[in-house]
Order: sequence, then C-alpha cells, then structure tokens
Amino acid sequence: MPDEYDLPPSRARACRWAALFFGLIAAIALAAPIALLAITGDPLTNWQCGSDRDCAFENGALAALDDEVRAQVAASPSAQESFADHLDRVPIHGGLALLSILSSLPFAALMFGVAMALRSFGTSRGIPAAIKWLRLVAWAALAAALAPPIIGLLQSVLLLPGTPYGPGYAIEVEGGPLLLHCLLAFATMALVWALDAGHSAQRDLAEIV
Repeated sequence: MPDEYDLPPSRARACRWAALFFGLIAAIALAAPIALLAITGDPLTNWQCGSDRDCAFENGALAALDDEVRAQVAASPSAQESFADHLDRVPIHGGLALLSILSSLPFAALMFGVAMALRSFGTSRGIPAAIKWLRLVAWAALAAALAPPIIGLLQSVLLLPGTPYGPGYAIEVEGGPLLLHCLLAFATMALVWALDAGHSAQRDLAEIV
C-alpha cells in the first residue's frame, strides 16, 4: 500500500520524542494563563523585569490601556478606585480571564498539531494522518496571527467603561508582524496542500500500476 512505509527505529523514536516535546510546549502554553490567574488573581498580569533585574508581576489591566487613558486613570485617585471596582465586577473579571485563556489557544493548537503530525510520521501509516494534523497547524498559525488585535479589541471593550474615557473600543494593529505571521500561515497552508497533492498523486499512480 502506498500509505505504508517503514522508518528506521532510531528515526521513528526521534519523531516520538519530538512529538512529546511539542506536546509539552502546547500543554505549557495552555496552562500558563490559568496558572498566572490562580497565582495573581489578575487575568491580564504580566511578568516584567526592569533594567536593575528586579522582576515582579505588572498590573496587566493598566498595561492593556493606551497611554492617554492610562494617564487619565493614574492622574486621579478616584479614577483609580473606580477602575479597580470595575475590574472586580464578576462579568468583567470573568470576561478578561476567558480572553486571556482564549489568547493562548491558537499557539497551543499549533504546537499540538505539530506534535500529532510528528507522532503520525513515526508510524507505518502516518502520511494521511499527518497531513490532517498539518492542516490544523496551518489554520492555527493563521488564528495566531489574527488573534492579538481581536483579543485586544475585546479587552478594550471590557476595560474602557471603568476609565474616565468611558465605554468604547480601541484596536492596535502592528502591520509588519501581522503581515509576516499571515504570510507564514499561508506558506504553511501551501506546503500542506502540496504535500497532500503529491501524496494523492502517488497513491493514484500506485493504484493504476
């Protein structure tokens, strides 16, 4: 059968170890925001290190605001108190926590897809299964490119009502990185399509012969 092949034991073992490595990265990517939320209680917390090597958790909610709105909040003790009360509301806190977890899903899915594709390649009939997982990798790469501005937009919708700015939205798009990530995602899709087309042609030829 054209779908079957035999890898040397050492290479099959290398595929399985590589799959385990990328699977571990996927698990860490998914668990990290949950762990930070459990430790700090702040769904937007950031771990920051200064020039003097002092590291601490940063107020992620304030960091998520643009400079002008952040200055408005910092300028008034009453605004700071109002913003803190707004963040303590269950719908706001829960929504920000959900967005924090969702923001990690595309990268986690990408790493998981790579892990499963490598695991499939390490078996005797792995090409069709690996191609399916590589399709997931391609779509996850595109989602990872588009997620940051969308997540940032939704965060602003939740945060701004608690600031002097009032209800609204803000979106920040870094054109260069976004274009690069989209190109990488489309390149992955093209490679998966080429691999699938080549495998299908090889299988059809084998059936004719």
